Amino acid sequence: MEQPLDNSPEGAFLEGILEAMAEYYSRNLGREVMKGMRETAFQCRPTGGKPPMGYDIDPSSRRYIINEREAEAVRIIFSMYR
Repeated sequence: MEQPLDNSPEGAFLEGILEAMAEYYSRNLGREVMKGMRETAFQCRPTGGKPPMGYDIDPSSRRYIINEREAEAVRIIFSMYR
């Protein structure tokens, strides 16, 4: 959003205040988004994107459920690693 500011000392001061408010808003929004994503992950709910291998998303509860076909591959991978 473009604010009509003049070249006076008051205009420079107002521009600095507006820039500081925009930076605060951006950083605070990022912090709140991360807090929400962390809480969603603690509740074992997807935070977006494709689910990890071995899991699907239950359409009714929006929680992870085990995809047995893929889970077997994950078990084999881990046993081979061990």
